[in-house]
Amino acid sequence: MAKSIFFRTKEIYKLAFGEYHPGFAGALNALAGIVTELGEYDEGEELYLQALTIRKKVLGSMHPEVALTLNDLAVLYTRQEKLEMAQKIYEESLEIREKSLGKEHLDIAQSLNNLGSLCQDQGKYSEAENFFQRALEICEKAVGRDHMGC
Repeated sequence: MAKSIFFRTKEIYKLAFGEYHPGFAGALNALAGIVTELGEYDEGEELYLQALTIRKKVLGSMHPEVALTLNDLAVLYTRQEKLEMAQKIYEESLEIREKSLGKEHLDIAQSLNNLGSLCQDQGKYSEAENFFQRALEICEKAVGRDHMGC
């Protein structure tokens, strides 16, 4: 049901704003997340790549929304066990976020946590610990030590 609603939403955004609009790219990204959750990885990848192309063209390659799509695409590749590709894309997302948002933004913590999890899954525990530690420091600084999200 949700998938069909998002497909309809995607078409409405496309008709209302055209193919090269941030809202349309957002609809594609959201739909990609749904189909990825359903295990439809090829379709999810295609939708993420479409969203990425639009966001880069409309917003520029260093925009936080580009980093968000890259992060989501890396999640998909992680689920497919394409770990080297996922790591490269997570690192690209992190670089964009650091340059566009600053090194202490909460989105940086998300990127670092994702990289830490990926390294942990590969048995790279020392590297994972470094990513997790930095993510925790950012999170604690931003929202406090007792916040449930840290």
